[in-house]
Amino acid sequence: MNMHGRKSIVPPDDDVLENIAASFFRAKKEINEALTRLADTIAFEQVRKIIEDVYKLGRLEAVSEIEGGYVNKSYQATATANGSTVEYFVRKYRSNVTDEDILFEHSMIEHAVSNGMDGLSRVYRQPDGRSFFRMREITGGKVISRAFAVYQFLDGEDRYAWLDNRMTPGEDRSYGALLAKFHDCMSGFDPGLKAEPSIEEHLPAMRERFAICHEPLSSGDRFRGLWEKSLSSLLAACDEAIARAAGGYWVDLPRCACHCDYHPGNVKWKGEKCASIFDLDWSKMDMRLFDVSCAVIYACASWESADNGEIDFERVEYVLSGYDEYLSEHGSFLRFTREEKDAFPQMMKTGIVYLFDWLLVYCEDAENLNEFEYYYYLCHYVNALDCLNRNQRRLGEIISRI
Repeated sequence: MNMHGRKSIVPPDDDVLENIAASFFRAKKEINEALTRLADTIAFEQVRKIIEDVYKLGRLEAVSEIEGGYVNKSYQATATANGSTVEYFVRKYRSNVTDEDILFEHSMIEHAVSNGMDGLSRVYRQPDGRSFFRMREITGGKVISRAFAVYQFLDGEDRYAWLDNRMTPGEDRSYGALLAKFHDCMSGFDPGLKAEPSIEEHLPAMRERFAICHEPLSSGDRFRGLWEKSLSSLLAACDEAIARAAGGYWVDLPRCACHCDYHPGNVKWKGEKCASIFDLDWSKMDMRLFDVSCAVIYACASWESADNGEIDFERVEYVLSGYDEYLSEHGSFLRFTREEKDAFPQMMKTGIVYLFDWLLVYCEDAENLNEFEYYYYLCHYVNALDCLNRNQRRLGEIISRI
């Protein structure tokens, strides 16, 4: 301040500007590091409470976050009790999961295990018999309830992921066989409280969302641009599926408890054998062929840049053969019926429609999600739908040989 009460402002030189920028960079880095440590501390304490205080499984020794999930958090927890050390799988569910969703998932698992499904992560129960626990946390400035559950930690190798699905022919067959075993072991399952609508009941509402979901996005958003360009093809696939459902073409297709998120990242491996299956929180009752079609898309649509979205039809046949061979040799559930074989080419497109619906999370929360990441996912499904439109006859020929 000078004698007149005014502050003199002089133009900064380059050294001053660099020091200011460096100070802000260091402060931002320190804040981010502190936030990461805080998040890790909270996660450890949440898992400790679940293992020690709620489930009473012993003293928590270590926690590792299992990365790769998009909607749930997963942890490997090591606990010691009575001189023995055991590994547990702890799931922190997405914020909007309902009690009915969790109870449905757990009842599915226990039904399958009781029918001989050995490649499934068993559910642990608390001393009072409950299979999950809710605790409050602050997220986004709001107090919300988050559900936790504890499962058997499965042996085996996490060999592939959602975006890394290039399996060998033997692995493709084993992948198909494990899904067949799951469907077979779910025979006689009663959905109880969760009578969630099947895919054909969801289709009209999905079509309505598809037509307008992109409107809140900015005009320069890459996702919006590609969505608008591809919308007519997507709506045509919806209309085709809706017409099939309305025409009664799907009435006689076998139904069962379906995984609905069966992809190479949700299984574990021992050698070339697909040994176990997990992540059942999207499961519901639906057409068996719908679950198979989604599993085929997840496994056989390339994520590699050179052919992103293209379906490897040789691998489609391997997966379907593995599924059918298991039921032929071991299962009591129906093998593919004539009606399913007729419906398969179109059901593959219905599976793609279902996966487009998952992408709407970007339209709803674009400010907090990565535009380029979701643009990449959208490119994949747009290319896959185009590939399926071009190869309906080929799909029919493949399943006719099964």
